[in-house]
Amino acid sequence: MTLSKIKFLSSFLLFYCCLQSAAQHTIQSSNIDLITIEKNGRPALYKKLDSLHYQEVVFELYDDIDDISLKGKIHKDEFAVNETLYDTLTLSQIRKNHTFIIHESEIAPVTYPYNLHTNWEKTYTSYETQYKNIFQVVNKYIAVSHHFYRRKSKNTTQKYTRKTLGSRFKFIVCVEFGNDKKLILLFNSYDVSDLFLIANNKTIPLEFFSNSATFKETTNTSYDFLKYEQYRDFTFRYFYRIHQTKDELYEVRTLLGDKLLPGSYDMIEHSDFFIIAKKNHKYTVFDTSGHEIPLGNIYDYYLHYDILELLTEDGAFFYHFNENRPDSIPNSTLTICGHATYKKYEIDSKTKRHIYVTSTSNRDWNKVQKVIFRNLPKEEEIYFTGDKNAIYIYGFESLDSEKKQHLLKIKKDNRYGIRSYNYYFPDTSAATDTIFSQKQLMYKNPFLADTKLELPARFDSITKEENGLIRFYKKGKIGIFPSHKSVQYKSLEKVTDCFYRIRRRNKKGWLNIKTMEEYFFD
Repeated sequence: MTLSKIKFLSSFLLFYCCLQSAAQHTIQSSNIDLITIEKNGRPALYKKLDSLHYQEVVFELYDDIDDISLKGKIHKDEFAVNETLYDTLTLSQIRKNHTFIIHESEIAPVTYPYNLHTNWEKTYTSYETQYKNIFQVVNKYIAVSHHFYRRKSKNTTQKYTRKTLGSRFKFIVCVEFGNDKKLILLFNSYDVSDLFLIANNKTIPLEFFSNSATFKETTNTSYDFLKYEQYRDFTFRYFYRIHQTKDELYEVRTLLGDKLLPGSYDMIEHSDFFIIAKKNHKYTVFDTSGHEIPLGNIYDYYLHYDILELLTEDGAFFYHFNENRPDSIPNSTLTICGHATYKKYEIDSKTKRHIYVTSTSNRDWNKVQKVIFRNLPKEEEIYFTGDKNAIYIYGFESLDSEKKQHLLKIKKDNRYGIRSYNYYFPDTSAATDTIFSQKQLMYKNPFLADTKLELPARFDSITKEENGLIRFYKKGKIGIFPSHKSVQYKSLEKVTDCFYRIRRRNKKGWLNIKTMEEYFFD
């Protein structure tokens, strides 16, 4: 190897780190005889055909199954690294269009051990903008590069403004060629985005770069790519699949069939942040890099994307991916356009005997239907379970949300109960069945509905929480509608959205309000 090439190689940072220490996915190739960098910064590989001609070698991540992200079961052979031979060039043509060329015979075999480093960075300037890429290995199958830039600020008090361009997660494949010679390929989606040559016990990043780019080792720990702000750019289905074994167990495997977690499990659930695996009635939580998160003995859980709602031996709590314990799940912001349809349920405040249902289709008009309950006893008054005079159900909400509103709290002799009713908007035309007045279509005939007694009016009070839980009280005890017909608990305390602390008789425990399963392990 020439002195200039040695200097070139020495200018790059050692990066092999845990790529080398763990057995990443490895393929064999006998087609790599020439490694080059084109003038535009693109690395290229060539196979030698004869003394004068070379043919370009291109690696691609190949998937021959349409929409596999929607499949629950996969097999190892559904993805593969595809090696294809393309254009044929002479060596003189390659030298004309490439700034760096190294022959396979000039590359020494890989020797061990390496000094392990987890981070390295590349910086360069283009048109007065400073760019920096920081790379880190997530696990033996995935690497990540975080990109941001700084440019001169128009604000005189601030020299630079900094903006992030996001984090890009990439699939790692090792290519062995020659005798113990190695290339590391990083796949961004299905194409190679980065290429690393292992030579002279150094790792050479052959990637897109400008002449002003510099590479250096970094111990900067402020860029932790496994933390929330960077890891939220990770997408599980781009790297992993859930695989069902012949024994009807489940595993998390990479696109190429490599096993991520240490075992096979009865059940696996995941988001882009967490993997929850169950085996022999025991739950284990991993982050999606494959590292186990110690959370104690888990009895029940709910996965809310980047937050876990857990019931453990230490009680119920939320656990966020950034390792803190928030008091609640943040509310999602929903913007409703002016054309969003909705239904409005409103109790007649004068009679407390019937309701009006208003259905809108746009901003210009709506339809109003009066609902009269035929079998409602004269001594009963009606209210909504949430003690609101009007309820709105928007078009984007589920049908189940509307069905839950077809409940009425009844009052009789200062005691409370619950009735249900069925209602639907009649499918009739405005021309024959309605009267147009002030952009409102009022049905001439009321809708006659029957009610069903769900809970007799013999309870002290009935309340409805924001999460939809309906409680009824009698003599200091509490029941939950519709699961109970009589009071059950001495106390019912909300701790998380789904897990409540309960006291039944003299036993203290926990209740999952979605499944109504009780846990007594204190």
